Amino acid sequence: MRTALSNQQVTIRRYDAVDVPLLFEAARESSAEVSVWLPWCHRDYSMEESLEWVLRSGKQWDDGREFHFGIFHSPSGTFVGGVGLNELKPEHRLANLGYWVRSAWAGRGVATAAAHLAAQFGFEELLLDRIEILAALGNKRSQRVAQKLGALREGVLRNRLVIHGQAHDAVVFSLIGSEWKPSDKLSPLRRGDAESIVPSRESRGKEDQRVEMTTKPAMNPAPITLEGQYARLEPLDAKHAEGLFAIGQDEKVWRYLLRPKLESVPDALGFVEEALRVAATGSQLPFAIIDQKSNRVAGSTRYLDIRPSDRALEIGSTWLGREFQRTAINSECKYLLLRHAFEELGALRVTLKTDGRNEQSQRAIERLGAVREGVLRKHMVMWDGYVRDTVYYSILDNEWPEVKKRLERFLS
Repeated sequence: MRTALSNQQVTIRRYDAVDVPLLFEAARESSAEVSVWLPWCHRDYSMEESLEWVLRSGKQWDDGREFHFGIFHSPSGTFVGGVGLNELKPEHRLANLGYWVRSAWAGRGVATAAAHLAAQFGFEELLLDRIEILAALGNKRSQRVAQKLGALREGVLRNRLVIHGQAHDAVVFSLIGSEWKPSDKLSPLRRGDAESIVPSRESRGKEDQRVEMTTKPAMNPAPITLEGQYARLEPLDAKHAEGLFAIGQDEKVWRYLLRPKLESVPDALGFVEEALRVAATGSQLPFAIIDQKSNRVAGSTRYLDIRPSDRALEIGSTWLGREFQRTAINSECKYLLLRHAFEELGALRVTLKTDGRNEQSQRAIERLGAVREGVLRKHMVMWDGYVRDTVYYSILDNEWPEVKKRLERFLS
């Protein structure tokens, strides 16, 4: 695997110990502008923080979790910023692309040139199918870098990022591997391109659609039982495996999920064990759905993509046995999970997403009052090899009271 790539403008390479003072100098020089969107680059940024980052990024590289590069001006060798691929999801062949440029080099095309090389690394070395770029709605210059790369704007994810304690909407862009055309014939360095991540004056205003954060305890979802009139959500456990198998053999139930139907009790136990393994990382929290009337296992659901720093999570991986579909159980599950997320955990944003082919699910999410934000292309690889588009929806904390009333009417 290559650790460095170059074109006429820039070279990007894996961070090395010799870069510690270079990173420190660039961060201190740029803190006033860069910290607006990247809080790590604060005015008191220290040499110790620079060393810690270089060591941590090296460990992440060795573990195959993230791939970060320093950006260097090819003709002079000057350190000019950073670029990297993070939030890797190998099972779906996707990652997020981020970049920053020191103040003295803003507006010279550096961000575009470096991001182009990082995308090339992602498609050619990591064999990704999709690379995402998230930019706060007010960060117009970062958005222009994505546009110059040829990334497609797919939608606006509401309250997707929390920066300096404020929630920001984020524009999501994508690059797709089958559409990627690597080239080192980028435009020459010049001023005036406005490509740095520094916001323009007008972008710091109301169009950020920022929501002031109140003082809240840390968002830390933990195993809990949530009980309603029709459904009870219990922390998923090995004891549920037999019940899951009993209702999980219908292939139609699994058509839009990320694995095929359960073939046996041991297979169901493997399903549970894998869910608990992922839950141990803190990124998910799985539940068994219990029918209150019969006390039988009715299905499973989860909190996914738990991001405490952004006070956000997703509700998904929900499935019910055929006999429990089109009952009040599904609506009450959503109600219990949403109520716990907003009223107990203090979430600002709850995401719901579905396969672009699953129109029935899309209509059901829309009936909740969730807002459709966009379609992410070639977003997830299904168990049968199909690469699906994903439709994204969200509910925000200020929308929860109305959604709650709607769900309570459904359940009354």
